[in-house]
Amino acid sequence: MRHEKPVQEVWLGREFKDHAKDLSIIVTEFLEAFTHLVIYKLRIFPAEKFQLSSFYGLLTQECTDPETSSYIHKASRSLRKWVLHQNLERYTVALVDNLATSIAEYQVRFYQPEIAMKRKVFEFPKEAVEVNKQFKEVLRDFMDQVQPVKTDKSVSLRIYCKLAAGTVLESKYGEHDWEEVWPTPSEIPPTLDSGPSVDTKLLQLHFQYRKVEAGDEFYEDPDEIDLSLDSYI
Repeated sequence: MRHEKPVQEVWLGREFKDHAKDLSIIVTEFLEAFTHLVIYKLRIFPAEKFQLSSFYGLLTQECTDPETSSYIHKASRSLRKWVLHQNLERYTVALVDNLATSIAEYQVRFYQPEIAMKRKVFEFPKEAVEVNKQFKEVLRDFMDQVQPVKTDKSVSLRIYCKLAAGTVLESKYGEHDWEEVWPTPSEIPPTLDSGPSVDTKLLQLHFQYRKVEAGDEFYEDPDEIDLSLDSYI
């Protein structure tokens, strides 16, 4: 009796590489630049605490205060793995006073489209250029959107993230430890102004912001985690 050998299918075309890691680096580099720009435009530090920086050819500002710079950098290192596994749903840069009253908030919302994001793209470098192009436009837009904060209170920078349900919190070396925060029953979601959007084959983001009126409470969502500075800016 003749036994036929099993047939093995072989793909002869170009291999598709999973570029999710490369994309996560691009996104977190942008969020770091975005955070530095926001605190620069809010004028909570004197101008001499900043230096010129470049984000893919766009001149922007970077805070040189050691504590604040380290805080932002360590936060971005944490974000990388959440972007990689598509666990990050919202990123918020906020100024709060010592009573946890919010002075200003700037949010980035990550959306999952109906069709899954293309993690494997034939021409990733070309698509990455488009992502960075739109990121640069967002930074240009926020150079005009973000207005200085006028307050005589001591304020601190806080970074909040909302993660997908079931995300495991695990800090690695060089990352900050994140703290879970929970809302009180009296808190309601704030109304934010709509900002620019990023819409590409690789990812979709939408930006929102608000200048908070005196006495407003900072809204904290369930399943949101909080990374905060111990000292005030």
